Amino acid sequence: MLETRTEFPTDVESLLAIIAAKDTELEQLRNEYERKVESLIEIIRDLRRKRFGKSSEKASPHQLGLFNEAEEAAAVSEDPSDETETEAITYVRKKPKRKPLPADLPREERVIEIPESERLCPNGCGSVMNEIGEEVSEKFDIVPMQIKVIRTVRKKYACTHKDCGLGGVKTAPNPPALIPKSNASEGLLAAICTMKYVDHLPLYRLEAIFKRHDIDLTRGTMGSWMVRCGQAVQPLINLLHEELVSSDYIQMDETRTQVLNEEGKRAESKSYMWVRYRPGRYPIVLFTYDPSRSGEVPVRLLDGFEGHLQVDGYDGYSQVIRKSGGKITRGGCMAHARRKLKSASDSSKKAGIANKGLKFIQKLYKFEEQARYRSPEERYRIRQLKAKPVIEEMRKWLDQVLNSVPPESLVGQALRYLHNEWEHLMKYLEDGRYEIDNNDVENVIRPFALGRKNWLFSSTVEGAEASANIYSLIETAKANYLDPYDYLKYVFEKLPLAQTLEDFEALLPTSVKAVFAAQDIADK
Repeated sequence: MLETRTEFPTDVESLLAIIAAKDTELEQLRNEYERKVESLIEIIRDLRRKRFGKSSEKASPHQLGLFNEAEEAAAVSEDPSDETETEAITYVRKKPKRKPLPADLPREERVIEIPESERLCPNGCGSVMNEIGEEVSEKFDIVPMQIKVIRTVRKKYACTHKDCGLGGVKTAPNPPALIPKSNASEGLLAAICTMKYVDHLPLYRLEAIFKRHDIDLTRGTMGSWMVRCGQAVQPLINLLHEELVSSDYIQMDETRTQVLNEEGKRAESKSYMWVRYRPGRYPIVLFTYDPSRSGEVPVRLLDGFEGHLQVDGYDGYSQVIRKSGGKITRGGCMAHARRKLKSASDSSKKAGIANKGLKFIQKLYKFEEQARYRSPEERYRIRQLKAKPVIEEMRKWLDQVLNSVPPESLVGQALRYLHNEWEHLMKYLEDGRYEIDNNDVENVIRPFALGRKNWLFSSTVEGAEASANIYSLIETAKANYLDPYDYLKYVFEKLPLAQTLEDFEALLPTSVKAVFAAQDIADK
């Protein structure tokens, strides 16, 4: 703020000194004002781009965009400092080849004959033509939802001896059910779970779909069923949690959600789904609902975990790292650094600096693409040989430009993120099992985010927790290449019969995967 004076000196030299000081102060304020205005303009450009522009983050024709950011390996020049080099790319468009329809689909054959009156030789010899072959074509056909009723007939027995008088009546027991005394079969429950949590159909739309088939099935009833299903699978979630925290590498992220009826919170306030993901041969995905985004949540969810935790730059994870006493190391997410630089490149006047940083990161992703399906040992070797020199050069560049732009600008924020997260971002160089970014856990969050756009909120905490359990099973099944409906139907049928620890372990996705594989072999 400019200093106000009530008295001024009378000598000229003092007055000139005051004027010079005021000029300097005004110049500083003007520069600060211009920086803030430019930062606000950048924010507006960025918001407009996100709202109305293309959502892709492509930087070259080689890149695959936002949904495959980990695989984006742009073809860039060998010299990362070269900002002008471009590459001419040509494509040869191939004629699409139609794939044969799956052989295991049921087939309905329709035979088209030539009428007998038209089977005479067209050359006029009068002979009747004979069949010499056939031409076959196939088309897809879909039968709308087929609904059936399963009648369970329980036989009754009684002694009919004249002296007993129909005493000692016995009725065959009801088979165990996931939801006792409900008219929903396990197949129906699995279908509703699949349509809601995989196909993102809210229950009011499912209600309308069933109504078209003259089935009166309200959203309230289906919502109650989903809560009961989510509660019933809790033993499986507990087992998955125990297995996950016994691992030595976990990715973690969180995303917002909303619960209308939650004690102590307004309906419009934010709550969160915390997601933990274990990569590897037998991946595990666990969703956990919590009303808070505080650092206490990962401390609780990672109790007992020792190893490498890969997260984004959110400071809420610092607490669990600190409390672990060195038992947990933190890895960073290069995709977040790249995303911030891309926003700055699209919306800032200082795009040249951002583009230069992008070229470094794109080159790192190119090496990751080369190492993607290699062994951890081979990935480590490639990173040390190719990525490490690029990273060393990027660090020198970052030190040079870090203080050359205002920190509040988009470029300044991107550079500051890269600088602050540098130690964590470089952890992927230490072990070939570690990923360069956190995209795997973001990918398993994406179905939840898509569903959230349709169903918008959960009514109760119980509903949010049940949804977290069902999402956990579905996404773990998908990560293990299991069909969600087939897996849920199998679990819902077998779960009521489970009594021992071995019974519950047999229902985990990794176990069911082996069962389904054996069934496929037997069927063939």
